[in-house]
Amino acid sequence: QTGGPGASFIGSSIPSSSSSVNISYGQFPSDGTYTATLRITDTFGVYAEDEVVINVNVNQPPSADAGPDQTIDPGITAILDGSNSSDPGGTIVSYQWTQLTGTAVTLVNASTATASFDTGSLGAGEILTFELSVTDDGGLVSTDTTTVTMTSPNQPPIADAGPDNNVNLGATAVLDGSNSSDSDGTIVSYQWQQLSGTPVSLQNATSAVASFDSTGLIDGEVLTFELTVTDNNGAIATDQVALTMVEDTVAPVTTVQSTRYKSKGKTYFDLTLTPNESATSYFRVTGEGNVTAGGSDTTAWQTYTVPVTVKLAGNNAIATFEYYSEDIAGNTEVTQQEILQ
Repeated sequence: QTGGPGASFIGSSIPSSSSSVNISYGQFPSDGTYTATLRITDTFGVYAEDEVVINVNVNQPPSADAGPDQTIDPGITAILDGSNSSDPGGTIVSYQWTQLTGTAVTLVNASTATASFDTGSLGAGEILTFELSVTDDGGLVSTDTTTVTMTSPNQPPIADAGPDNNVNLGATAVLDGSNSSDSDGTIVSYQWQQLSGTPVSLQNATSAVASFDSTGLIDGEVLTFELTVTDNNGAIATDQVALTMVEDTVAPVTTVQSTRYKSKGKTYFDLTLTPNESATSYFRVTGEGNVTAGGSDTTAWQTYTVPVTVKLAGNNAIATFEYYSEDIAGNTEVTQQEILQ
């Protein structure tokens, strides 16, 4: 050898005295131009030379890429994708997929970059491992593995539109789907729609809880609504609810909370009114007491808006706090009394 990186000659332990030598492809250490010179000498010591130039591109192995590990539902076709495999110094001439672990499956197109198999016979939680072997045009081989894990099939959500119910005419009707559920995921969308009855304008129709104003509807009319829920895997469930419009003939019932206390020698009462339905409350104070907060200091009836404070006139004074409520249907409660002393 007279030029280029050092190469290994085969044929004699003393290459310079050999009439012929062999150089194998794998014995070139790197890419480059190699020069070998042949010298022949006769018995008189006269010689002649010739040389040969060898240009070498050393083959780099391919890179196998079996794709990322996968988690899929049993029953669908699993895809094994090795198309991202590459060869920096040439081309890939063959692919071969082989199953290493798990319940045996039949691979389709196992000798191509992309293979597949049916998961219908597999159970939830099973893990299958596959190996991809690629060979380049120089005969070099590379391998990579990937796993396919079977998950539990998605369970559909359960839609719950709430129980059938009566709605007092004029009141705000509430559609409550908040008891809907999904056992293996989450509900990502709600949709309410009216199926029958006089059309109404639904508020928050894409929320778990929707509502509408029942003013103008007819006593005894039935309105039907459907709730559709969708889970995080796209599964859908529906449920229906019927609301019957009824004339409200029941008067509200109001409770009073009374708190007695002393301040600077005087006796005070804080009074809070709470009706059991949507209603307007009224009050008045008579006797030996004065309204100091929450209303006017008068014995006339006035509208309750915030807690009322009453101060008694003296240590032995007695006052009467009267109250009642009227609902939106005009039903009026019998006047109630709270004795303050």
